[in-house]
Amino acid sequence: MDIDISEQYARYYDADGNILWESGVITGNPNLGQDTPTGVYYLNSSLRNITLVGSKDPETGEPEYETPVSFWMAFVGSAVGLHDATWQASSSFGDPNAYYYCGSHGCVNLPYNKAEELFGMLEVGTCVITHQ
Repeated sequence: MDIDISEQYARYYDADGNILWESGVITGNPNLGQDTPTGVYYLNSSLRNITLVGSKDPETGEPEYETPVSFWMAFVGSAVGLHDATWQASSSFGDPNAYYYCGSHGCVNLPYNKAEELFGMLEVGTCVITHQ
């Protein structure tokens, strides 16, 4: 799985280098210090219908966000992963600058249908590479 942050695009390849899946993405917002981490990782969990919970706000003690997603594919602990993001405008997935104004908290946002497709393809242990 290859996630190109500068291009805001992800591709999943087979062992022969053929593209099996691809999609525009929205990664972490660098303007807010919430960049998607770069590096080589491995998919460590693949879950359906969960709620992502943000860090606790020090002033209120409440989570910064609680967001239900249908497809969760974590690759940095349980904190960063690929997932559907139905709140994002579909046009934002084709805009390579969208992450500057509607970027995530570090996750890789996908259109619902693309997250559903990918969820059916990836297995725990799949290599995930994120880069600029």
